[in-house]
Amino acid sequence: MMIVPVLDLMHGRAVAACAGLRAKYRPLATSFCTDGDPRRVIAHVLATYGLSLWYIADLDALMGRPSQASMVRTLCAEFSLTCWYDGGFRSRAEIVASATSTLLRPVLGTETMSADQLLEPFAAPAPVASIDTRGGVTMGAATGVELSVLLDRILAAGCEDVLLLDLAAVGTGMGLSPTLLGTPRVKAGGRYYYGGGVRGRSDLDRLEQAGFSGALVGRALHEGWIVPD
Repeated sequence: MMIVPVLDLMHGRAVAACAGLRAKYRPLATSFCTDGDPRRVIAHVLATYGLSLWYIADLDALMGRPSQASMVRTLCAEFSLTCWYDGGFRSRAEIVASATSTLLRPVLGTETMSADQLLEPFAAPAPVASIDTRGGVTMGAATGVELSVLLDRILAAGCEDVLLLDLAAVGTGMGLSPTLLGTPRVKAGGRYYYGGGVRGRSDLDRLEQAGFSGALVGRALHEGWIVPD
């Protein structure tokens, strides 16, 4: 079971997610970081867990503000990270343009890209796909599209790595979504990564048993709920 640390960036700071309600996001404050300094967050997780593949969400870009791509590239180079970069891409052209860096693999997010933009396959290497859900229902630009239909299009477009995010649980530690847990068994052909509400090793074990390849984890790492191997 792969653990992918999450770094949510807003205005150059690491912020604590709160059920997808971005107006409530504040700079991350933990025992090792009191001011949302992303370098301190990365350094702590690297020293504690040794995890070098990250999911980095550029919340400014996702909300239509100037992107932090330059900062993300700098962080990846400085700490020898590779990352899945959710940069609020709104077109296939933007995704292709962002794929020039070997450190950043673009994330095709349904928050900003509609299901209709998935009708043609991507050239290899395909982006990571990310599906926002709330209560098992797709959200964002793909609102109203059945999850199974959306997954069919994503897999047909050549995206083998798929993130399934439960927005209501992000940053809460409230546990796993029963609706999303069954997805890997229903839709074979992809590698699925769960995000939202992971509390500890027991949740990771459940996800592995359900067929997930990994999990996106933020708060559980910051709070030390997951004991290092």
